[in-house]
Amino acid sequence: LFRSELFWVRLLFPARTRTACCDSLAPMASENWPQATGLISQVMSSTEHLNQFTADSDISFMLVCTMLVQLMTPGLALFYAGLCRPAGACTMMAKSTMAMGLITCIWFFVAFGMAFGPGWGGSSFVGDPSSCFAFSCLSEYKPMNMPGTDTPYGSANLPGWLYALYQNKFAVITPALASGAVADRLNLGAWTLFIGVWVIVVYAPWCKMIWGGGYYAQDGVVDFAGGIVVHTTSGWSALAIAKALGHRQHKDDTPHSVPLVLLGTALLWFGWFGFNGGSAYSPNGVAITASVNSQLAAASAMLSWALMHWWSTGKFGLLPLCVGSIAGLATITPAAGFVQPEEAVFIGVAAGIVCFMCIHVANGIEVDDALDVWAVHGVGGGLGSILLGFMADPKSCLDKATAPAFCVNPGTVAMSSVQWHKQLEAVVVCAIYSGGISYAMIVIMKQVVRLYPNHHIEVDDELGERAYSHLVDGKAEPLLGVLSGGSGGRWETKADGSRAWVQGGAQEYGIMTPDDRAPAFVPPVLVGSGEVNPVGSTDARLSGLPQKGKIMAEYIWIGGAETTGGFDIRSKSRTLDKMPRSIDQLPIWNFDGSSTGQAPGDDSEVLLKPVAMYADPFRGGA
Repeated sequence: LFRSELFWVRLLFPARTRTACCDSLAPMASENWPQATGLISQVMSSTEHLNQFTADSDISFMLVCTMLVQLMTPGLALFYAGLCRPAGACTMMAKSTMAMGLITCIWFFVAFGMAFGPGWGGSSFVGDPSSCFAFSCLSEYKPMNMPGTDTPYGSANLPGWLYALYQNKFAVITPALASGAVADRLNLGAWTLFIGVWVIVVYAPWCKMIWGGGYYAQDGVVDFAGGIVVHTTSGWSALAIAKALGHRQHKDDTPHSVPLVLLGTALLWFGWFGFNGGSAYSPNGVAITASVNSQLAAASAMLSWALMHWWSTGKFGLLPLCVGSIAGLATITPAAGFVQPEEAVFIGVAAGIVCFMCIHVANGIEVDDALDVWAVHGVGGGLGSILLGFMADPKSCLDKATAPAFCVNPGTVAMSSVQWHKQLEAVVVCAIYSGGISYAMIVIMKQVVRLYPNHHIEVDDELGERAYSHLVDGKAEPLLGVLSGGSGGRWETKADGSRAWVQGGAQEYGIMTPDDRAPAFVPPVLVGSGEVNPVGSTDARLSGLPQKGKIMAEYIWIGGAETTGGFDIRSKSRTLDKMPRSIDQLPIWNFDGSSTGQAPGDDSEVLLKPVAMYADPFRGGA
């Protein structure tokens, strides 16, 4: 008995310590058996501590990975906000933030059971929502087994609560990804309703079918970290939503803040190590390989996307580097823990080329996917899932007991035409299902709720807040521009109430100048009498213009070819009761332009909605 127990000594201690230990134990076995058995008990208890250490390391690893994936959703919010118009940045960030609250609650009560619980009525497509209501089937100490098996979700050392919490982060970010397609459309209330239903009818069933031991898992389809479950569902839903909503009213594809895009990219890339590496559920070689593959795929996709952008436009840029890296991360996600690093590089290069080309495909079919969600995530996730069938390890890796040392994830998947066909079928069915359900949901919602923001105001105004503001008269007002230039200067109000441009020192001001430069001439000042003194102007006719307590606003716009045969500048002046501090305080003006020929075509009226506010150089910048 004693000799057999020495196995544990050899297992637990290094060679040098093991030799000394065995040499001291051997004589004791012959001279004093009770003392020897006492030491054996200590050695056996050491194995329990070792198992506890292994379990603790798995738990610590997964807690960190859970936090990393949690960080990805705010990173996505910043990434999308930087890509959209400034007037819609808050709404865009709110859509991702709303998912963090709403989806978490739905996940806790019903969606987790639908994704990982026993089949509803014996179905292999969706779980029973009541099977794990409020995490009732989970424990903070014990793992949760797949229904009808002894196989634990994640790993044998992963408590059910932690597994559910980690999976919650995937459920949160998936609908948030789709929000990029609806920039400047679909107000926050409608979006909240949409994702609340979508996570139940789209995400949960596909999570069950792929990760919850459902139909496609039984068929042999694999998805390491969400190429199908996350990216295909969100990407193809985004395409369908964009198609159902139609084009934006204010279509502007110029990113308003490249630094925000870079910050969002950094947070997403950082969190993706928990997204892909954490899907190994243990700090082992698979986790390391998945992390290495994620880095390589992102880097190679970044370069190939940048080259495609240069080939298309003749320029490199920071934005192509950011978007390309995200495409690479999305594409490697389903294969990160199944392929070798050299295959990851190839997948990254393919992602940069294919996803970039699909942006032009979306434009060609006239789908206004505002932030290219379908091209990056829908196509990228599907592409990686399909390439997995070609690029996984060979069949010799399928037998875990005899698998060669080079195998990434022995006993899981191997490359073959059969596996490729299975992966392709799952991607195609998922794309059709996700897109079809999402399109139908938008069509139905159009008949029930108001989807679009009020066209009379900017998108963020429905939230009652804007992303950019500064203090004017003690109130936060939109910062429309910065008045500075040359050696710098600022407007100052003198003791008599007049205002003058003072050179030296820049100051942010709540109005926008046409070219962000200081005035080329010394501007006039508004004198205490309320009349204009056009200092520096040779036009004597302006010297006696009284304001009479009113503010004069001049509406200026570009006339169209309908009335003049070519473009020209048109203007109309009106008085306001008070000084406007933001564009929102300028009224939308509907005036009769038929008599002056300023209305287009046969129309008799012109609707003027201010989009920018400029200083009046003849009234001291007022």
